Amino acid sequence: MGLDVKILHVDDVKSIRIYVQEILKIGGILDVKSLSSGTAAIEELEKNPQYDLAILDARMDPINGAEVLQYIRKKENLKRMPVLFFTAESVKEEVVTITKLGVQGYLLKPTTTSKLLSEIQYVLGRNLDFDFADKEPDVDEMMDDFVSEMEGFNEVAQKALDFIKRDMVGHRKIFRIFSDKMFMIRGTAQQLGLDHIVDITYLAEEIAVKAEVTDKRPQLRRVIGCLWDAMSTTKYLLEHREEATTEEQKILKGRMDDILRVLGGPQEAYSSSEIDNLLKKVDKTLKET
Repeated sequence: MGLDVKILHVDDVKSIRIYVQEILKIGGILDVKSLSSGTAAIEELEKNPQYDLAILDARMDPINGAEVLQYIRKKENLKRMPVLFFTAESVKEEVVTITKLGVQGYLLKPTTTSKLLSEIQYVLGRNLDFDFADKEPDVDEMMDDFVSEMEGFNEVAQKALDFIKRDMVGHRKIFRIFSDKMFMIRGTAQQLGLDHIVDITYLAEEIAVKAEVTDKRPQLRRVIGCLWDAMSTTKYLLEHREEATTEEQKILKGRMDDILRVLGGPQEAYSSSEIDNLLKKVDKTLKET
């Protein structure tokens, strides 16, 4: 018999939904509804608002985690529901937006069974008496599904680059699709400990975000060539994930670092401890108002 806790988990990556469900099962939380989009989450909450906790990813399409949170806080029968974000999103602007909407917890990927269950307990404000003996989900069982899913994201990103090449300046907003897919691959790779994939996809994601607001054709031409190589490398790494980092991959990362520097550098991001401090400040402000 499971614990008396009902959780709604929303993430657009199947591998992460399975991973979180396994952690919750280890902790004895069996009443879990896993959904793949913010749209589905809102539809579910309209029909069934009796959840003890919502666990949300930040970056989803077309309705993101912040928008789901905003919906929850505006509904009279939902506004007191605890919400925990479990995401790879650490960009300062996005984190500040989410925390100001009133979120009880914010956990960055990757996590462990202990960290996620402890955060759930903290957010709910009650002792759930977990007994999991440091167990972790079996990553090997999920790896094939992960690789298959990530290759699908890779294909979408490649199509986005193909479309941008037809009109580099006119189509540069499509870089957002590319960066979103890199974000999805990166977050899952972080959780599964595939650091060599994380490094490449993080740089590709940041370059694509900066390229979206660049109108200089020489820079865009260089960006597209670099991102194309990053895509090919990511595909190779997914297929040969046991191999050590090669000299070619190191050269590519150096090239990507150079391009990102020319574009103005990476977005400002928070660490886990900085997010915790921000949550405390926002919570104190909300209590005083």
